[in-house]
Amino acid sequence: MAGLDRIAALDRAAARRVAETDSRVLDRVMPTVSRLADHGLVWIVLAAGLWASGDRWARRAAWRGLGSMTAASATANILGRTLAARGRPDVQVPAAGCLPRPPRSTSFPSGHVASAAAFATGVSLELPTLAAPVITLAAAVAAARMVTGVHYPSDVLAGAAIGAAAGAVTVRWWPLRPLRPAAAIRRPQRAPAAPAGEGLVLVVNTSAGTASSRLVRWLRAELPEATLIETDAGQDMAAQLRYAATMARILGVAGGDGTVNMASAIALERDFEARVGQVPGAGACWIRTYDTDRCGDRPPSGRWPVGLLPLSR
Repeated sequence: MAGLDRIAALDRAAARRVAETDSRVLDRVMPTVSRLADHGLVWIVLAAGLWASGDRWARRAAWRGLGSMTAASATANILGRTLAARGRPDVQVPAAGCLPRPPRSTSFPSGHVASAAAFATGVSLELPTLAAPVITLAAAVAAARMVTGVHYPSDVLAGAAIGAAAGAVTVRWWPLRPLRPAAAIRRPQRAPAAPAGEGLVLVVNTSAGTASSRLVRWLRAELPEATLIETDAGQDMAAQLRYAATMARILGVAGGDGTVNMASAIALERDFEARVGQVPGAGACWIRTYDTDRCGDRPPSGRWPVGLLPLSR
C-alpha cells in the first residue's frame, strides 16, 4: 500500500506542476487542442480527408483508424471508468488555460487520449508515411489534457496504452496489406517459330503424369529437329534438366507437377522466360497443359501431359 500511495503522490505532484506551468503559448493553444478532440472530432475530420483523397490505402487507414478509435473509446469510457471511479485533479490552472466547460466524468483513464492513440496507431499501421504527423497530434492531445488540468499523468498513460492496444488488435480481424507490392508478372511474348522443334530440348519424365515412351515416339515424329531426353524416377532429374538447359534455346518438359516445378526453378536459374511459342506438341504458357487450338492434334495417348513447360531465351 505504501508503494501505491507513493505513486499516487507522485502522480498528483506531476499533475499539479504541469497544470500550474505559466506559459502564454500553452494557455492559448492547449485548450483549443483539447476541445478539437472532444467526441473524436479531429479524428473524424482527418478520416474524412483520407477517404476524400480517393486513395485505396488512405481509405483503409481511415477505416482502421475509426475502428480502433471506437473500440478504445468504448473500453476507456465504459469498462475503465466503471472499474476506477477516480476524481479529477484538484489543481490550480491559470484562467487562460482552463477549459470553458470542465468535464464532470471520472478521470481514469483518459478517453480523449485513448481515442487519439487508437486513431494514430490504426492510421500508422496502414500508412507508415503518416505515422509522424498523427502521432505528434495524438501526443499534443495527451499534453493538452494535462496542461488544462483535467487529467493526471497516469490517466494519460493508461489511455495511451488502451488506444495503442485497440489499434494493434485490429490486425487480428483485418490483416494489414503487404508493405511491398506483389511482383508484376511479365506478359508472355511471342517466341520465334519452331515448327519442327528447332532449338527445342524437351525432357520427358515417363514415370510421371501421363508421359510415356509412346508419347516420346510421337514427339520425335512431330518434332524431328528437337532434342528429346527421356528420363524416369530412377535418374537424377535435376541433373538432366540442367544439362538440357545448357544446350537449349527453348526448354520444354513433360511430366507431373513435381517435374514441372523442378523445371521451373532451373529455368529461372538459367534466365529462361515464359513465351508463347509455335512448337507443335508444346503448350503456350508457363506451366500449362497442351492447348489443342494452338498446338494441333492430341498425342496418341488421347490425353495431354500433366505439364509441359515451353521456355525460351
